[in-house]
Amino acid sequence: MVHFKKHRAMRQAIETHKFFIGAHAIAATLYWERRKSVRFSLTAKGPVMRAPYSLPLQSRTELIAQFEVWVTHSVSQNAHLLSRWGYQARWRDGDVLHLMGIPFELRICPLRDQLRAHGRLSFDTQQIQIHLPKGTSGKQRIELQRRILRQVIAKHFYLRVHQRVFHLHERHFKANLQRVTLRYAHARWGSCSPHNGHIMINTRLLLAPKPVREYVIIHELAHLWYPNHAKAFWHAVRQVMPDYESHKHWLQQHGATLDF
Repeated sequence: MVHFKKHRAMRQAIETHKFFIGAHAIAATLYWERRKSVRFSLTAKGPVMRAPYSLPLQSRTELIAQFEVWVTHSVSQNAHLLSRWGYQARWRDGDVLHLMGIPFELRICPLRDQLRAHGRLSFDTQQIQIHLPKGTSGKQRIELQRRILRQVIAKHFYLRVHQRVFHLHERHFKANLQRVTLRYAHARWGSCSPHNGHIMINTRLLLAPKPVREYVIIHELAHLWYPNHAKAFWHAVRQVMPDYESHKHWLQQHGATLDF
C-alpha cells in the first residue's frame, strides 16, 4: 500500500512492504522522499527504509532486496525483535517443514468439539498433525499452533539430538557431559553449564543445514572444557570442525529464518 503526501513542497511516498523471515511475516515501512542517501533502521514498530524518491524502478527493486537481507541479518543478531514486533507464524496447513533433513507435511485439523488442543508427529507418514478446538481464531490460534508445534517437535526429535550430542562428545571431547535438553529459545542457539554437564540445543536448529547444527553442538561441547571464548576455546572448535567459521557466518546471516 502506497500513500502520497506533500510536506513543505516535498513529495513523499510511504509504502508498506511485507516479506517473510522464516516463520514470521515482516511489515516494513518504506519512505521514498527527496533525499540523496539511503537509510535503514529498526524501530519499535518495525523496520524502516528511507531512500531517494528519484530512484528508477529497477534500482528500487534491488534496494528493497538489500534491505530485506539487512533486516534478516539484524534480526538474527537481536532475536527479541521478533516478539517485540508481534510477528505471526507463517506455517499453514499443507506446508512442508524440513526437520533434520526430513520433510514433514503440516496438517492443521479443527476438532469437532472443545477437546484440548494437541499434536502428533509420525516418522512413518512424515506428517505433523496439529488439532485445534473449533472456533479458535486470530492471534490465539497462531500462538496455540506454534506452542504445540514446538512441543511436538522437541518431543519426537529429542532422542536423535541426544544421541548426536553424546556421539560427538565421546568422539572428540570426553568431558563431563551429564544431560542434554532440546527446547525452543528466542535468543540462544545453545547453552552449556560446565559445572553440571548440562547442554541445551535450540529446536530451531532442526530447520538448519546439518553442518550448521553440528557447529552449534560442537561449540557448546567445547564449553565443557573452556567456559569463555578465549583463543583456546576457538582452537578446540577448529580442531573438530576446521571450517566452523563458514557455518557460524551462515547462522549469523540466516538464523532469523529458522523458526516455528
